Amino acid sequence: MVESRTAGRQLTVAATALLTGATVLAVAFGRIWGADQDVLVTNWSWDRVFIPRGPLLPALTLFALAAGALAGLALRRTLPALTVGLGVTLVVRLYLRELWKPLRGALPGFWELQLAATAMVVVLAGAAAAGAYAVPRRQAG
Repeated sequence: MVESRTAGRQLTVAATALLTGATVLAVAFGRIWGADQDVLVTNWSWDRVFIPRGPLLPALTLFALAAGALAGLALRRTLPALTVGLGVTLVVRLYLRELWKPLRGALPGFWELQLAATAMVVVLAGAAAAGAYAVPRRQAG
């Protein structure tokens, strides 16, 4: 029980630091992109503009942490867990890009799509975090 609390605190500290950094980067990117649209890519539906410009970047960062924690607890090996966590996060990111690619001409709007994608990634992060908390209990029992 004590190890679980310590691991939970460590995960919370890591999540707080990562979310803070990703949020600062997303806000900075959004301001720079908004100010220099004539110089930068103007199509917001491109994944290199869409992902870092809003709350989707912190959500993907949180998902990557949760997926890595789940992989680490399940595999109990650092390098394979990092590989699996990175791979799963990359698959989710590429899936998001493919999700809105066919809709490029009929996209509802930046914020509608950004918030829908963010909600989907937050649900996935919650599922991965729940799995990370369930793995030690299953291994102990």
